[in-house]
Amino acid sequence: MDLSNIIPPGSMVCWGQLTGTPVGLVAALDRALPTIGSCSAFIGMTVDNGIQAEHLNYIRFLSFAGAGANRRYLENGSVEIIPMHLGEVPTFIRSNRIKIDLMLVAVTHHEEEDSVSTGVMTDFLPSVLEHDPILIGERVAGLPWTFGDTQIPKNKFTSLVDLGSRVVEVPSRPEQPAETRIAQQIVERIPNGATLQFGIGGVPDAVLRGLANHEDIGIHTGILTEPAQSLIESGVVTNRLKGIDEGQTITAYLAGTQAFYDFCDHHPALQVKQLEYTHNPSTLIKIRNLISINSAFEVDLTGQVNAETVGGKYLGQVGGQVDFIRGAFASAGGFSIIGLSSTDRRETLSRIVPALGDGTVTSLRTDVDLVVTEHGVAQLRGRSIGERIDALINISHPTFRDQLRQASRKL
Repeated sequence: MDLSNIIPPGSMVCWGQLTGTPVGLVAALDRALPTIGSCSAFIGMTVDNGIQAEHLNYIRFLSFAGAGANRRYLENGSVEIIPMHLGEVPTFIRSNRIKIDLMLVAVTHHEEEDSVSTGVMTDFLPSVLEHDPILIGERVAGLPWTFGDTQIPKNKFTSLVDLGSRVVEVPSRPEQPAETRIAQQIVERIPNGATLQFGIGGVPDAVLRGLANHEDIGIHTGILTEPAQSLIESGVVTNRLKGIDEGQTITAYLAGTQAFYDFCDHHPALQVKQLEYTHNPSTLIKIRNLISINSAFEVDLTGQVNAETVGGKYLGQVGGQVDFIRGAFASAGGFSIIGLSSTDRRETLSRIVPALGDGTVTSLRTDVDLVVTEHGVAQLRGRSIGERIDALINISHPTFRDQLRQASRKL
């Protein structure tokens, strides 16, 4: 497909993120860039090959994420990062502070009532469509038809094409020993009947695997990954006690293998909803016993969390972490958890630190509740600075505790 005939120079292009990436259309954009001349792109977290290095001088990226192919774009200097909560993205688009001229989306081959489904994500697409952009859909093999907010009438599309692509798969990786120990401690604190939100990473997946003996678990999350499948199939997840959307698993994104997508296809108890619903405070406050489980790169001794930068490089994102931490606090019976390994994988750097290395604060110390490492649990909310310091040193790696105590005297 030749997109150079469709995309005017200077346009702002956007495409579905994560597993909703229309891989064939992004490749077509890559080929068309020298002819288009120049354009901009607003992108989220990317997991495909994306734009090739030789064409990066033709495109300027705006993004709220540093993971996936974005890391290559950042190294090239092609990306400007916009720090923002994921739940706020639709508002920025609706107000035209981020103006999108053309949207590329992955959709199902399957049609129902003259509509197709975006399957694995709804994202901020509804707010984009309010402005009637050029909309090009790529029919993608293996993409599940899901309920919720994923259906788009065919007459909304400027073009629907089949470029031979398959849905992006993201298999779960094996757990690291530290992640297993962290997950065990988190699982012990999850009561039957709780509703869970999970971020991206090894710890949330390990927690899901550890819930096999729980009862009446609910899920309202930003992303649903493959380890949740066995909990739904076995009846551990019932969504019976959530307070809203009872009987329904709610998510904004799906990520897994083709087998997981097949399980999600036409699943009557699963809805893929837009960010304005999944991350909205007015939604989250209605959920009973909401527990938010997220990861971080480092936590300082007062409880501030950095989930964005490492060594001066932007490798993460704000994402939905703050949306859900605050939502869990507002939920009756809810609380939030940050789970992270106490050190890097070589055990040469502590991830409990006197001060955040790059000064990047993703979650405020006033919001953070429980911090869990493989060495224990620190409960921070409502505690003094001195109590926080002691609690966090106690869950740091033993090798670094004396250094942290010495450094804490200057705080």
